[in-house]
Amino acid sequence: MKHPLPRLRISFALIAAVSFSLPGFAQDIPGKPATEISSDSQKKETPLEYTASESPLFYKIQIKADYGAQSAKTNLEGLLVYELNRGDDGAVSIRCECQWKRNSAYRGSHSERVFRLSSLLPAGRIAACEIDNRGKPINVSRPAWILGLPIDLGRIAFPQLSENEAWEVTEPVSLVQSAHIYNHLQLIAVSPEIKDPFRSNRNRPQQDESPEKVALAQMKRQWIDKDALLPTFRESYSIDGSGLNPEIQVTGDREVVFSRERGSVDEIKFSLRIVWKEPNHEITVPCSLELQRLPDDEILAYKQAKEKAALEQQKRLAEHAAMQRTVPDVTERARVITTLKTANKEVFDLMVSKLNGEKVADDPEMARVLYDQFFERERLPYHTVSVITNLDPTLEKAATIAAKYAASYSSFDISLTGDLIDEETPLQKKQIVCFPDNSRFKPARFYGAVEDVLVLETRDREPKLIAVKRAVCRLPAPAMIDPNAASNE
Repeated sequence: MKHPLPRLRISFALIAAVSFSLPGFAQDIPGKPATEISSDSQKKETPLEYTASESPLFYKIQIKADYGAQSAKTNLEGLLVYELNRGDDGAVSIRCECQWKRNSAYRGSHSERVFRLSSLLPAGRIAACEIDNRGKPINVSRPAWILGLPIDLGRIAFPQLSENEAWEVTEPVSLVQSAHIYNHLQLIAVSPEIKDPFRSNRNRPQQDESPEKVALAQMKRQWIDKDALLPTFRESYSIDGSGLNPEIQVTGDREVVFSRERGSVDEIKFSLRIVWKEPNHEITVPCSLELQRLPDDEILAYKQAKEKAALEQQKRLAEHAAMQRTVPDVTERARVITTLKTANKEVFDLMVSKLNGEKVADDPEMARVLYDQFFERERLPYHTVSVITNLDPTLEKAATIAAKYAASYSSFDISLTGDLIDEETPLQKKQIVCFPDNSRFKPARFYGAVEDVLVLETRDREPKLIAVKRAVCRLPAPAMIDPNAASNE
């Protein structure tokens, strides 16, 4: 009798061979699990490059700088929004928008002339550039420099990458001063790819034909776990500006976390120490910059707030257009005078702007109606004096002085005042009185008197009563016509 054992052994061998290839038996393979094999494959297939697969990109930004005193510390928080578009050649076009939080504190040291944040921080659509897929600039049509350094907000989220474990990026930089842009010194990158407004508006003596001095910004970078899905590189940053005038030295470190899957940076931390040297004077400014990808829930909140703001803006524009339709034509003289006397602030301002734009002239009655509004309203349009002068040139001087008296935040020297007020000086309620404020004078309305003290009502949005010694108060300048004074009734 023949035994079927060999056939059974063959069948078992086939079953075992097939079973080892099934997913359910993957845990029996020595080495890495199946998930790790898949992850390794994904790493190799995902290059280190900017893909522009997501647009726009949203990042929180925080900038800190310490100018040596508690009153000179800067802490700025904002949002950077990058709109990306990738071309057929792989180049990425970038448009950058910046918004700063209202509670961000800017208290830069105005006594120093360099390495301080401008009081007019770049906001709105601030930068535009084009880079290749590794972050190398192709065309920087509009940079947005910060901290006096060659750090461009338009490219801060797109540092140059490399497949090498370690690499170096160098940029020649130059020190430029511009009175037209930020009115301070600024280090800018010297490159034909960068079209910088400082370069076209720089202040340099016409007789100065010496070559422009150049320093070198060096960025030495090293990957940490380059093959991870979220690889990090660390960078040492330096600028040796010993050849510049004044001498500038910059040292610092940067750490960048990159997302292979999203093809963009997740996080950047940048710390710097800036030293500015000139004879017998040295300034040291530590500063930091942090960039972090905005979470999805905050992106949604931002988009909703932006949509709401757009709707509100449309509503305001519609209301403004409707208000403009209520403003009479300048040929409707009676309606114009009534509008100047009785309209609300918005319609009044539009009416004055219309009279100014159409150069209405030679109407003394209308001029006096408008002039009297200096004493009835707050903050008339800045061109009110010009309109009054066109309507009646004899009122120009009085209108110029009355504009100075328009609010209590205005101050003027003694030349714009009249005689001292004594016990015999007649005063009418609401007439203008000038009272001393340090070495200057401010306007107020007469409210009443108690012995040698005048009670005055300030010309503020929320008026308040103040008590001032009669002997130090003055009448307005004689050329100013006060409709509330006894002599002008």
